[in-house]
Amino acid sequence: MRCALMALVAFLRRWFWKCASCNNPTDSTFCQLCALSLVRAPAEPPESVHLSAYVYGGAMARAIQRAKYHHRPDLWAGLSCAMNSLYAELERRSFDVVVPIPSHPSRLAERGHNPAALLATSVASPLSLALDTSSLIRLHPTPSQARLGRSERLLGPVGSFGVRGRVLRGASVLLVDDVRTTGATLNAACLALQGAGVRAYRTVTLAMSET
Repeated sequence: MRCALMALVAFLRRWFWKCASCNNPTDSTFCQLCALSLVRAPAEPPESVHLSAYVYGGAMARAIQRAKYHHRPDLWAGLSCAMNSLYAELERRSFDVVVPIPSHPSRLAERGHNPAALLATSVASPLSLALDTSSLIRLHPTPSQARLGRSERLLGPVGSFGVRGRVLRGASVLLVDDVRTTGATLNAACLALQGAGVRAYRTVTLAMSET
């Protein structure tokens, strides 16, 4: 009976689950062909503030673009599983709370969801950490990093974030975003956290750009 049930589940997953990148039937987040294009992010030095799971490219880039720009928030649950390989490293560090990079209300209304918040929810649960989606705020909208030149990416996010209240004061924060390009957005958010009295912080992203 158990074997029959497992076979049924496998069948249903095969025909009703779709690859996050190409949308072909698969029983996992990526089909076998798309999975071949996935490249793990290089290891960061111990002193680095930033940590990423994959390089932004191939199937990972296509999946993130589908989720962000084609109104597919359902894809983030599967994509968050790609961050499982980082949990052992994250568990070795002591965090009090998980905080997502916030979207400006205008961007949230346009997109309908905040990718970082959905990823942060999936990160906080297995690590048994609290999730705070309201303390870090976006003060003004910034253009999509993917559409900017490098100099604009570096300067655009400066001063874009603030911290509301005193909940994060003295806390060790794990900051979550979907993609790290130049790191300017994450650095600007970290400066805001630091100014609000956060004791320590690290960042984690699903993917990182090599350019």
